[in-house]
Amino acid sequence: MSRRVYDGDAVVAEWDDDTRTYRRWDKGALVEERPYDVAEAAALVEAGRCAARESARDSLLGKVDAAIAADLAYLDSADLGDRPVGTGRGTSHPPDPADRGATADRRRPPRRHIRNVTDPMMEVPDGVA
Repeated sequence: MSRRVYDGDAVVAEWDDDTRTYRRWDKGALVEERPYDVAEAAALVEAGRCAARESARDSLLGKVDAAIAADLAYLDSADLGDRPVGTGRGTSHPPDPADRGATADRRRPPRRHIRNVTDPMMEVPDGVA
């Protein structure tokens, strides 16, 4: 890639990134041609890094957009009642109301106060069950 500076129709300066060469013209005659200095080379490397970051970001955003579109499509199909059955977590039949008793059995038992008769400091006052 090259960047050129023009004065009217004439090229005044050119930075050639492929060869890392700077050229300057005066009245159409080449007056300076040199390799990139340290700052120009560093700017070229940083520009490459920025381009790589932008490309990775764009790729990631594309994946995010695709995932969101897939999720919205799934939610639309689920709202219509034609969601797939048995194809993975969250896509099987809705819970059967007859199974509610089994779910209730798995709940934690209610808390109860336990009286410790060997330690008077741990005793629960009367009237507290």
